[in-house]
Amino acid sequence: MSLRRNSLIFIITGLFLATADTSAQSGVDVVNFYPVADSVTQTPFPIGRYEIKYRKNLMGRYVTFIGKKKDRKVLIAAITMEPIKSVQKDMRLSVEFHGPKPYIGEVSTWGYIFDRNGDGRIDYLALVGGAAAVEDSSITDDFPGFQNPMSRKQFEQYIEHTRIMFNHYADDNYDGEIDAVVHYDMDPIRNWMKRWLVVRSTKFDGQFEEVWAFRGKMSPNQEITNFTPTEVPYYELGSDRSVMTKQVFDEASGFLQLINRALAECKIKPDQLLH
Repeated sequence: MSLRRNSLIFIITGLFLATADTSAQSGVDVVNFYPVADSVTQTPFPIGRYEIKYRKNLMGRYVTFIGKKKDRKVLIAAITMEPIKSVQKDMRLSVEFHGPKPYIGEVSTWGYIFDRNGDGRIDYLALVGGAAAVEDSSITDDFPGFQNPMSRKQFEQYIEHTRIMFNHYADDNYDGEIDAVVHYDMDPIRNWMKRWLVVRSTKFDGQFEEVWAFRGKMSPNQEITNFTPTEVPYYELGSDRSVMTKQVFDEASGFLQLINRALAECKIKPDQLLH
């Protein structure tokens, strides 16, 4: 979630569903809301349908709000060190391939925002963590790992399975602080996305009380994973072993608070956000 050079762009896309009413979902926790948010992240609108609606300079960063053309709703928020010149050039909502590598635009991070309880403040973020191929039952154990060449068929499988990965952050008690995340966990051998980790501070005390994992769609079939109240081991992109700490929640809380401050200063009304 770091800001880098001109990719110093943190794009956040607001939930807009033409065929679904999410008002009934307002107030639900991260586990219940994740399937709704996940379905939105995987079915984006074409980027050409968006335009800049508002812009605010806060703390040396530009917070730019973007929505669909001919629609007053705010659907996207971008945080950059310099003003965005072209949404269409700087941002991708789905993976493109430039040669053998996945490409997600000149944007460093972007994702979707949600106002679950309809109070006009954002309380759920689905932020881009990167792009990677996602494992499923069709990927066998003999699929090549690091530094091993793929056959043409295997490379086609890789392209077919590659998607933008979103880490989902929730403020489940609506106090302006992130206290739950659904985060990717990579395969340590082949750098494919292996599973999702659900990490929650259910007592809202900054410690981890509930941690489990799932593969594919979230379901009751939870995988047990090791953790302590302050650390959750996982593999980052590149399959580097890492540890999740409260700092992950704190960084996401900083973005959440900046976005909500900009919403207020731009006088964006609750009915301009989808509830």
